[in-house]
Amino acid sequence: MDDEKTVPQKRQVARIVSIKDLVEGSYVVESGWEPNYIKLATGEKVSRVNIFGTVVNKELDNEANFAQMQLDDGTGLIDVRSFDKGILFDNISVGETLVLIGRPRSYGNQKYIFPEIIKTIKDSSWFELRKLQLALINAKRPPMQDEEKKDEAIVEEIKEEGIEETDSDKVYSLIKQLDNGEGALFEEVMEKSKIKNTDAIIDTMLKSGDIYEVTGRLRVL
Repeated sequence: MDDEKTVPQKRQVARIVSIKDLVEGSYVVESGWEPNYIKLATGEKVSRVNIFGTVVNKELDNEANFAQMQLDDGTGLIDVRSFDKGILFDNISVGETLVLIGRPRSYGNQKYIFPEIIKTIKDSSWFELRKLQLALINAKRPPMQDEEKKDEAIVEEIKEEGIEETDSDKVYSLIKQLDNGEGALFEEVMEKSKIKNTDAIIDTMLKSGDIYEVTGRLRVL
């Protein structure tokens, strides 16, 4: 059990993909600590995505604390579902264009996105830039971007040299350990953490997107 608590979690890179690629990919369920992923037609495994699209539908179910919206990026449609009372959807309206970072999921053979970060896009030039990015990626998608290669090299170096976990890694693992499915209470994390400046570390991780906060509870990405 102790080993399970100390397993370091690597933050997955959010890949830029089209909705069509996600919908046509194969959803693969992993066991243990490995994240589930969608295997694209190119063979690439995507467990965290960066997509954009226009909101064409939005539904709220206050009794079930469930919210759903549908995004269209010009290549296809996909649902985005939230189970945290739809807080992330509060200020979003049908017709708005969004950039969304989240994790692909599947239920009843239907793929959807569990959102982590959502930003509304007002500048139409950004929209055109993303279209160009997708066109270039789809024309010849490299197996891994330079920055991702650097991340992988650092992880391998840590494994080989046996470098200890950073304070951020330890706080990340503690949050995951204390999360009973609804998130870890901020106060409980502060109480059980033996690391100085835990509050500052949490603040940095929130800003970097490694964790997020919902109604006073912390969740890992």
